[in-house]
This record gives sequence, C-alpha cells and structure tokens, in this order.
Amino acid sequence: MISGGRSYGTRAREWISNWRIRPRTCCRAGKESRRGAQEMPHIVHISNIHRADDARIFARQCVSASSAGFQVTLLGRVERPDCRAGVQRRPIPTHVPVSRSPIAYRRIHQTILREADELAADLYQFHDVELIDVALALIRRGRTVVFDAHEDHPRQVRAMGSGKGILGQIKPLWVHRRIRAMDHQAAGIIAATQTILNTYDNPSRVLVRNFPRVSLFQSREKRRHQIVYVGGLSRARGADVMVQAMAYLQHPDATLHIMGAELEPGLVGELKALPGAARVKWYPHSTYQEAITLLESSGLGLFVAAPMRHLRDSLPVKIYEYMAASMPMIVSDFPEWREQFAASGAVEFVPPQDPIALAKRMDQLLLDPDGLEVRGRLGRKWVEQHCSWERESERLIGFYRQLLESRRK
Repeated sequence: MISGGRSYGTRAREWISNWRIRPRTCCRAGKESRRGAQEMPHIVHISNIHRADDARIFARQCVSASSAGFQVTLLGRVERPDCRAGVQRRPIPTHVPVSRSPIAYRRIHQTILREADELAADLYQFHDVELIDVALALIRRGRTVVFDAHEDHPRQVRAMGSGKGILGQIKPLWVHRRIRAMDHQAAGIIAATQTILNTYDNPSRVLVRNFPRVSLFQSREKRRHQIVYVGGLSRARGADVMVQAMAYLQHPDATLHIMGAELEPGLVGELKALPGAARVKWYPHSTYQEAITLLESSGLGLFVAAPMRHLRDSLPVKIYEYMAASMPMIVSDFPEWREQFAASGAVEFVPPQDPIALAKRMDQLLLDPDGLEVRGRLGRKWVEQHCSWERESERLIGFYRQLLESRRK
C-alpha cells in the first residue's frame, strides 16, 4: 500500500487512465529550426529509476547529443513535459518493484513501451536493468536499441545469492537472463568502466566513462577550512569514518559539509549521535548544480570508502568532480585508486576505515593553505587534459553515428 491507502496497482491504473500523449514542445524557435529538428536522427533515452537531472544520463549524454545535432528525448521522472538544454523531457511512470505489485509493474512497462514506440526514434538508449523487458520488446518491433550499463550488474547478481521467498530466489536468475539477452540482442552496449565493459560480449560495445563536464565547474573563492563529501551516504562509502574523524581533528575552524541521500535507512540519525557530529553540517539530497556550487566553494574533499571489491574496481566520479572543482582530496588507499589518481598530484591516500589516520592527514593539509591551492590547480589541469567529459563525449557521439550509419546500410 502507499500513502492514502491506495495500492500500487490502483495508482498505476489511475496514472495510465489519465495519460495522454502530449504535443511535443519545440526547443528551437522558428520554422527552419523545426524543419531541421525533424531531419536530425532522433535518440530517445529511457529511465524511470534515475533522477531526471541525473549527471550521466541528462547532464552529460543527453545534452552532448543535442549539442552535436541530434534530436534528443528523455523519457524519465519529470512531472510534466518540458525542454531543458535542447532536450525534450517527457514523463513516464516511476518504477514499482514487481514484488510489491506484479500487475502495476507489467502495466507500467506496457505504458513505457507504447510511449517509446510511438516516438519512432532512430535509436533508443536504456539505462535500467528493470526496463530490459521493454527494451527487448522494442527490439522485436524492429527498433534499434542500446543498453547503457552504469554498474557491474553481473557481479551484483552473483552477490545477490538467494533471497527470501520465491521472488527472492528467482530474482538473481531473472536478472542474469535479462542481461544476457540484452547483451546478445541489443545493437550495442555502452559501459561506464572497463571492468563493466569486459562482462559483455556484444561486438558493438564502447567505453564511455563518467568523467565530469569540466566547463560546469567555475573558479570561485574557496573556504579552505571547509571539508566536503557529496554523494550517497552509507557505511561502505565511509560516512561513519568521516564523522568520527572530526572528533580527532585538531584544526579549530574546520567543518565537514555532507550532501547526499541516505542509502541505509536511519543512518543519518546514527551518524548525528557519533563523536564529531557537532562539526558536521548536513545538506539534503539536492540538484546537481547545487552539488557543484558546494564543491566549488570547499577546500578539501573526502571519499574514504570501505575496502569492498565493487568500490575498489569502480570509477569514482566524485573524485574527478572534486578535481574539476580545483579541490584536493583524501581517499582510501587502494592499489586500484593509486593507479588511477596518484599522477594527478591532487590526491592523498589514507588507510580505509581509520578515522584517526584520516584526521591526521586532514590536519596536515589544512595547515598548509598554499599547498592546498597548488594541489587544487594540479587536479583541475589533470582532469582537463585526461579525464574531462568534453573529451569523453566525442567517443559517445562517434558511437551513435557509427551505429546509425551501419543501420542505414
């Protein structure tokens, strides 16, 4: 049940009965622009789990494709049709777990399939494992579909094991089969890391990493004593270690600013009871632009993740974003992360899950504000030269063009 006593099935039926295909709002003024938009290849991004302003989907991929001359539509979690940065955004029903309401789950998928198919786009890009059934249905209808693998889903499936009940036992097998079907039937696979890319066999696959759009990060005056963490809050991501370290910090003026959503229910309440919490300022999960503003004004970033394999093998986007904001940082001392970031000159490494070691390293850096500024400039330069979305987007656009050209032959 949901608030107000209505079931997920009832909510889905009401949503579907009220749904109307709305006229597309034109992002470009003038008849010539509208005529040109109709001639552009049309790419549709689909996600009903990620936020409408998701950094990878909207801020990077959709906006870049629009800037490159494609007509771009995002079917996602928006309240009403709108147009942002040249991207048409249209609402689709949000995800409902099949375990809560199989009927609503199926009807929502039917609605998304109908909406996507009626757009008759040249290319569809899916971002959610939960929508693979919709993607496969579009493929059967002759549509060109690619899957964007944000995470290492095969490894997550292996880690699931067998859950409680019949659905808990079936889910790992169901996810595995859907991923393999998508791998074999999709026109292409896009992967966020090399590790993820290696789990797919599709002959048309490409690595498109989550590097930051450096041009979004502007130079502004830093509060050198302001330490920051932006991202999901969990013990695996070091939330408890960061708060505990503030109790050992000697610097009298330093404060920790944390912006992000709880990934573990009730965690923030537990963190606020820890020693050091009095020196922490909490921000709710906000927009991507608000996160950028906080990073731009902060002097030192943290990401002290626990030594878990999926985190060690990940491509930590926030570290690149810290550097794009001209901010040095302290991260967990993993061999994989040393290999990625040591050459930047902006990153310090500490043992994971050691709040005392973290506090000592923060004190050392905060006592040298000139050194912080130098490290920040080095990080910004390194990202601009090696790890910017401006460079990475060229690979994505090239993949789109090559795929669409091959489909025309």
